[in-house]
Amino acid sequence: MRAALQGEVVNPSQPIVTLIDPDDLWVRTDVEETYIDRILLGDKMTIRLPSGDTRTGTVFYRGVDADYATQRDVSRTKRDIKTFEVRLRVDNKDRRLYPGMTAYVSVPLGAGH
Repeated sequence: MRAALQGEVVNPSQPIVTLIDPDDLWVRTDVEETYIDRILLGDKMTIRLPSGDTRTGTVFYRGVDADYATQRDVSRTKRDIKTFEVRLRVDNKDRRLYPGMTAYVSVPLGAGH
């Protein structure tokens, strides 16, 4: 991916190209704090691409601290809901995943492990 085009002026140490390994892509999702305790490293989750194709991803990263609230309680009767980042490794041998692509992740809401 190009960050600068030929003829553009760049600052010292500014990247001009980003190399991406299509065999090492992963899917990032934000999980509400209400459900994060149900997700463990190694868990499998279903990922649906915009085309409708589905595949399985394996959790390899789970954030240790919450991000800012993604849902605000404007009524002031509940609390703001924060999220945790989760990353899943997904097989991309068919080259159908691309950086920046939208993917829908199904989070298991069962009773836990």
